[in-house]
Amino acid sequence: MLYINGKFTSQKITGVQRFARSLVCALDAFLFSICDKNHVPKVILLCPIGASPPKLKYINVEYSGSLISGHLWEQLVLPFASRRGILINFSGSAPIFKMGQICAIHDAAIYDHPTAYTKLFRLWYSVLFRILGKTSKLILTVSEFSKCRLQKFINVSEEDISVLYNGSGHITGVISDVNVLQKFGINAKEYIFAVGSLNPTKNLSNLLTAFKEISEKLNVTLVVAGGCNTSVFQSNFDSSSPFERVKFIGYIPDEELKALYENALAFVFPSTYEGFGIPPLEAMECGCPVIASNLASIPEVCGDAAYYFDPLDIASITEAIEEIIANSKLREKLVIKGFERVAFFDWNHTAKKLFNDLKKIGVL
Repeated sequence: MLYINGKFTSQKITGVQRFARSLVCALDAFLFSICDKNHVPKVILLCPIGASPPKLKYINVEYSGSLISGHLWEQLVLPFASRRGILINFSGSAPIFKMGQICAIHDAAIYDHPTAYTKLFRLWYSVLFRILGKTSKLILTVSEFSKCRLQKFINVSEEDISVLYNGSGHITGVISDVNVLQKFGINAKEYIFAVGSLNPTKNLSNLLTAFKEISEKLNVTLVVAGGCNTSVFQSNFDSSSPFERVKFIGYIPDEELKALYENALAFVFPSTYEGFGIPPLEAMECGCPVIASNLASIPEVCGDAAYYFDPLDIASITEAIEEIIANSKLREKLVIKGFERVAFFDWNHTAKKLFNDLKKIGVL
């Protein structure tokens, strides 16, 4: 019996939840396509009561627990509910006392950038990751960069860690809600778009400093979407009173997100640290040219489809923004390169890679 940790089905969709939901859907479609010709064990997505799982054809959905949700559900209810089989965890955490698990750890940020997180969050995950590195049947991660960093910090061997890239395509079927432009007073093709939480590694402070230097001479706005979980991130960043020409619009649904990608002059991704970084691919998929940081996993993901800058150098960020605004040929080139790049990242290929990994370790 194979179980999947469905805690992500009760959470807002950010990076790790996007990975979990999209991969489960792709795995479900793949298993459904081969189940008549191959022996495939029963797979169950275990969800908290009140969760909203995706519609699935092969994978069964079961609900467990009652009043308990979130981390308590994962630590107390899930191990018992999955006691008869192997448990796969896609969204970055897992039950600490469950044996026979497969766990996705998306990055090593708590080790590489510990000050970005609260002490409690950092303590819990540093202990959890080290235990999972020793007890899991397989560790999954989302880039070669993350694989390298995790091998350093949790002592997982080469054969016990596998890279499963995020895919693209999840935003293709979303219907754009262009009303978001009027909702926030934004003019199409007159803004630079950014997506990210207030995690210090998202580097919004440097982006704002760079943008402030050019905002007075260029008729463009900076629009920033994303939330902030203060129980996780240790941030002194204040988005409540940004200067003129900057709009912080908070967490938005996919319909509005897609519309903002499609109508932006360009997308900027200034992170100093990413395990993968899905937003640049989403922007490329929507025909939005991308300028991005040259650090961590970002060049691995974006390849030659982004115009890079040094996120620690204000002048470099400023020059990149000015260039993307002024150079229409560069924007056109990046749009074409972006469409080519996203074709490389496919959830169906990722699901097949996972299936082969599971067969290799004897789970399937």
